[in-house]
Amino acid sequence: MNELTNKREMNTLIKIRKYFTRVIFIFSGAFTGRFLRIYFDYQAHPAMYSAPYPSWLEELKFDFLIYGAVILTAVIIVFVLKMKERNKME
Repeated sequence: MNELTNKREMNTLIKIRKYFTRVIFIFSGAFTGRFLRIYFDYQAHPAMYSAPYPSWLEELKFDFLIYGAVILTAVIIVFVLKMKERNKME
């Protein structure tokens, strides 16, 4: 019975870890896509980005902060889950 419970716990940990690994890749892809869209828009319309303190810069900083926070949180969760998996295997 105890072995069955441990197996279920391991399967649950693995599923949660895989979910958060996907979150990392999704938000990394969204972050990269947003950056590339802004870069290519800057290349196409440099005059639009030459304002002394443009409002798009605040939006960009906020977006990067949100993406960074989500990615960092997911990386920490995946790391902790991976450590729990290793401890349960031993």
